[in-house]
Amino acid sequence: MAPEKRCLYEILGLSADYSSKEIRSAYKKLALQRHPDKLIQTVVPEEEATTASQKLINAYKVLSDPRKTRRYDSHRSQILFSDAKSSGSSSSQIPDLFSFFSNFFFSVYGDIGKGFYEVYGDLIGKIYAQEVSFAKKQGLG
Repeated sequence: MAPEKRCLYEILGLSADYSSKEIRSAYKKLALQRHPDKLIQTVVPEEEATTASQKLINAYKVLSDPRKTRRYDSHRSQILFSDAKSSGSSSSQIPDLFSFFSNFFFSVYGDIGKGFYEVYGDLIGKIYAQEVSFAKKQGLG
């Protein structure tokens, strides 16, 4: 069974509309409370304490970076519910295509100027037109 996925906002106890000061404050407060050394002293298993700390750090890294936050917000439901689509059999699982793309893949296009879809939109449109044409010739569409 896959580990439970939690919303990064939930991990930090924030709503989706936070300021950079709020994110930093929430992270610092929780980092002090949930540091593995403190949690181990409260009979929390070391592995569980480390995992909780890593989730907190990951949430902070994503939500403190505006670019990563935009990407997370636009794909949040896919990230959180991707395992819910599978029926349990490994042959019917839908692969997570976003795992094949690094931040670099999208970041080289920047926020201004020609974005990914503007650069490759014509190519994708031509491929789609050819697919539709082929399907019609085969009597499929």
